[in-house]
Amino acid sequence: MEEFGVEIRDRLYISENCPLILPSHIKIDQVRDKDEFIGTTGRGIGPAYEDKVGRER
Repeated sequence: MEEFGVEIRDRLYISENCPLILPSHIKIDQVRDKDEFIGTTGRGIGPAYEDKVGRER
């Protein structure tokens, strides 16, 4: 954004509740889909949300 002249440094915040998709989540997603085809995109979204929900309990 800053490359286009939009100053965001002091205005951009990331919520502490925002789930992060780590490389390990992507790998888990790909391995699971290979073992049992569940139609995943292989981008790690499911495992990332599993971690998020697991930490909230």
